[in-house]
Amino acid sequence: MSLQGSLDSFALPDVLLLLAGTKKSGELLVVGSGQHGTTPPGIEGRLWFDVGRMVGWDVPRAVDAPDAVFELLRLAEGTFSFGEGTAPSPTAPTDMEPVLTEAQGRLAEWREIERVVPSPAAWLGLSPDPPGADVAMRGDQWRLVVAIGGGCSVDAAVSRLGLGELGGCRAVKEMVESGLVTIGEAAVAEAPRAERVDALGARRRRTPAADRAHRAVPAGNAVAEGAQPAEDHGARAAADRAPWLAPDPEPVLDLLAHLVDKSLVVAEEQPGGSERYRLLETLRQYAEEKLAAAGEVAAMRERHLAWCLILAETAEPGLQGPEQVAWLAVLEREHDNLRAALAWGLQQEGSRALGVQLAAALGSFWERRGYLAEGRRWLERALAEAGTTPPGQRARALGRAGTLEWYLGEYERARVLYDESLILYRTLGDEAGVAAQLSNLGALESGRGNYAEAQHRFEEGLDRSRHVGSAVALAEVLSGLGLTLDLQGQHRRAQALHDESLALQRQAGNTWGIARSLYALGHSHQNLRDLPRARTLYEESLALYRELGGRRRVAFMLIHLGAVAFEEGDDSRAQAHYEESLALARQLDPQAGVGPHMMLLADVAHGQGDEPRATSLYHAAVTVFRELGDKPLLTRTLRGLARVAAIQGQLERAARLFGAVEASCAAMGVPLTASGRVERPRDEAAMRAALDTDAGAAARGEGQAMSLEQAVAYALEEGDPASPSG
Repeated sequence: MSLQGSLDSFALPDVLLLLAGTKKSGELLVVGSGQHGTTPPGIEGRLWFDVGRMVGWDVPRAVDAPDAVFELLRLAEGTFSFGEGTAPSPTAPTDMEPVLTEAQGRLAEWREIERVVPSPAAWLGLSPDPPGADVAMRGDQWRLVVAIGGGCSVDAAVSRLGLGELGGCRAVKEMVESGLVTIGEAAVAEAPRAERVDALGARRRRTPAADRAHRAVPAGNAVAEGAQPAEDHGARAAADRAPWLAPDPEPVLDLLAHLVDKSLVVAEEQPGGSERYRLLETLRQYAEEKLAAAGEVAAMRERHLAWCLILAETAEPGLQGPEQVAWLAVLEREHDNLRAALAWGLQQEGSRALGVQLAAALGSFWERRGYLAEGRRWLERALAEAGTTPPGQRARALGRAGTLEWYLGEYERARVLYDESLILYRTLGDEAGVAAQLSNLGALESGRGNYAEAQHRFEEGLDRSRHVGSAVALAEVLSGLGLTLDLQGQHRRAQALHDESLALQRQAGNTWGIARSLYALGHSHQNLRDLPRARTLYEESLALYRELGGRRRVAFMLIHLGAVAFEEGDDSRAQAHYEESLALARQLDPQAGVGPHMMLLADVAHGQGDEPRATSLYHAAVTVFRELGDKPLLTRTLRGLARVAAIQGQLERAARLFGAVEASCAAMGVPLTASGRVERPRDEAAMRAALDTDAGAAARGEGQAMSLEQAVAYALEEGDPASPSG
């Protein structure tokens, strides 16, 4: 059956019921040339049918079957056609009549919403004088306050909420009708704002940073101190426009001064001359008892959770700008407050969505400051207890969790989380989120030696990032793609990408990104054998990471400086860098860095002629890398063991291991140079002696026939007896 026409002459509900009633199978394509109350003005959507029942959809922004039909019903005009086709990812068959009924109900609700929320460009603000003396808000209403801050468009607030267009506009309508939020035409007098998108796609609108501000909110044993947001949505901006969000500061300050005079509150001077106030433990316990007796604990905890969420959401984009050092310091100071808010939010049924959002907003902070295991625990708990968390916030939390799992060596778990996040972002039509997760997956696959897949992911992410309009997001993808090309031997092309990435990061004032791009550029120069330039770039990167307090990255850069020193023949300096790196990594996590550090210290031991120690360290590294499934580092370590065997006169063993290294490099699609450092003269001579005999050639062939797993098992066996030398 071929069916086509115009929505003007044949209403879409009639088309759907006809297909259902006649039990048709195939694909319905609907192309709209205008949609009420949204931008862009049209969409293209597909619905798939099997014997009259709906078995799939592909409609922008749709999260379920009724949502897909609802989005198409909103079209003011357009065309449709029905023909052959099957759903690429079929869903369970669903009867059309209940789906259509639900979609029409949503459409009716949308028409009511449009009476209050006329356009995505309409401007939202917080009411300076809401009705009623006392204002009590639910957790979801606090989230909207966070999203609006000092003012934003409906579209921006809905995007930040992550509830989808209908759910977000429903929340806006409720708050406008309650008198807590105002709505009007777009604020043409506002200062220009450059939109940016963070690493996981959450939209933000930047304004010039303002001065810091004090906030006081009791939380456990702390009095929380905030900072002025680096953009126009956040604590200070919201309070400036809606004084009812915070108490009159004068009585609070007077009370604090009185309590300090009585030695009941301790005033602690902070860097920059500000003061922070801490309750004595006995007073804190007494105050908590009084709150409980008055039945006000829940209300206070909700306000504290909302404050922490405002702080974290405001700080997150600040971590990608010129004020990131200050923001990291603020979050470090407030970490106990943030922990208390997370614990409360995730255990309260009505606040779990806020808890998930808070955990996601802190992901970058945890990563940069080395709180990997703690961040993973919070995000695991948040995702397990997420319940009805909006899909946008769940996607964001999944991406953050994936990054922490990756850095903790849980590669497969990281891939699962990234994949789930990517699917949600694709469903939501969030291009920035899609680009970020493609970049994450590319980096993960590159780290595992799957370079072709990594390059494919990065190139798709690069195309999307160029259209999103965020310099930082684009720079991250360029850097990741450049590192992948570097590992495949395409050093000049990689260098050009790193140069572009560094320029973008400098333009954005993103110190963390600048440090990362300096490292990546240094990596290219190291591969091109320009060791002095590589060392200079690594040292610049290290200095920035030290300034930012990124201890995990400091340890990482010390490894690379050690590698340059080793290639320059300075074994003692290389060993010093490696040992400093290992000590720092173990401060963060007693098990951290064991594999890479053991491998590199084995290189030094071999360079110093201590072959038994080198063998022991290489074996320890192989065991770790085998468990992680890290093919590039396994291959590099096998090459180290081949060198040791050659120097010890185990020529056939050396040739066999060398052949296995060649096979692994070929399987990964990388040149042999990717399997390790430049050979020293004595290693070159020893390996040549191992390969330049008939027995050596045969052993090399045997190694080339081994799988990586077989080669690893062989490498961990006791060495062969020394081959005859005469």
